[in-house]
Amino acid sequence: MTARARCKAGKLDVQIQVKGKPLDDNAGYKLATSDFLASGGNGVINQLHLPANAINTSDTIIREAFADVLRSWKGTPRATIDPTRAYPSSRPRLDYEGERPLDCSAPHSAARARPAQHAAERDQGATE
Repeated sequence: MTARARCKAGKLDVQIQVKGKPLDDNAGYKLATSDFLASGGNGVINQLHLPANAINTSDTIIREAFADVLRSWKGTPRATIDPTRAYPSSRPRLDYEGERPLDCSAPHSAARARPAQHAAERDQGATE
């Protein structure tokens, strides 16, 4: 899944793609998230207006589920995760201009018009 966010005419425009195709408003998708988010902890899930049976909870701790999957890969070709293949810089999962969070109400400045740096470059202290 990838998300591209831009300010257009003072409003936030977000385009989401799943497996390279635009998100289909009529399709169903499975999403794993924390209980904090699923229970409305930051208000994002509530804004989706999901049907009552759309969220299924379990007692599984996400960290433990990931650990179980990774342990099951031991001794297989999947055991080595290459971050350059999983998250190639040529296709960022999040693509936005300026700094997060985006503020589309502010007048555009030169700083907001520049494309966002790749997270790794920002972390290494790269300057423009």
